[in-house]
Amino acid sequence: MSSDPINPVNPAHYLPKCNDGVSCWTAIKSAVGQKGFEDYCVACIYKYLFRFREKGGVTDLQKCQQYLVFLIDSYTSGKGE
Repeated sequence: MSSDPINPVNPAHYLPKCNDGVSCWTAIKSAVGQKGFEDYCVACIYKYLFRFREKGGVTDLQKCQQYLVFLIDSYTSGKGE
């Protein structure tokens, strides 16, 4: 699997250019619900924090940051904040 050299945090293969315009993130949320999506984000945050020194360095920290943004957006939209 190749990665997008321009944006390793949110690569083009996750964008809604296919699948009837549905993004990967929208599909995941639809499949697992809001709480499931938030739990998925938390798991990804842990994963990238755990491995950044040994594997991905700053890129893993950027991925962690992106999942934190997803988590905050989902949590605040569900709570009406």
